[in-house]
Amino acid sequence: MSFPGVNTTFLHTNDLKEQTLKLLELSKTDKDYVIPVIIMCMTTFEAQFNEFVDRLDSRFETETSKETKVAIKYILERYEEDKLSLKTKIIHTFFLLTNKRIDISKPPYQDLFELIDIRNYIIHSKSEKFIYKEFGKPERIKNKYDKMLLFLESRKLLTFKGYNRYGSWFSFIQKYNLAEWAYRICNDAINNLYEL
Repeated sequence: MSFPGVNTTFLHTNDLKEQTLKLLELSKTDKDYVIPVIIMCMTTFEAQFNEFVDRLDSRFETETSKETKVAIKYILERYEEDKLSLKTKIIHTFFLLTNKRIDISKPPYQDLFELIDIRNYIIHSKSEKFIYKEFGKPERIKNKYDKMLLFLESRKLLTFKGYNRYGSWFSFIQKYNLAEWAYRICNDAINNLYEL
């Protein structure tokens, strides 16, 4: 990943980037590396996003409005206390930098927000529920994972038609092009922030 101007002291993002690239390469031939690539991409993105946010106050030193300074200080304090979700931090940061609302229906943020959800689904995975319409034939109840899979299908990252209704979504997303997509989305999103 190419993240400009980042010089992290807390997390070693260069090491994270190198590890992510190694995992991405391994995921070409071994699907078991796809999930770690997604996690590492998001870890690297979040580390670099936090580094970016840590530098925000210096961008607003010349701000003349007392109300704006107070608002920026409050938001940055909330960031430090980690009371805001990553999505909320991104939305607030975009607004601080542009004075506009972020359009999460457009790239790169639509994909980034979906990737954040995928990361959260992986980390906080819950068991899927099945019902039995016929003896011996369980059918999975539709849930949030179906929405995710349909989104990935809309991006041509997987084909939902082959989804085994008896299997888990977790194994279904282990495809190299999904790992490659996660890498690209994180890279595009952080670069987009630096261009604001």
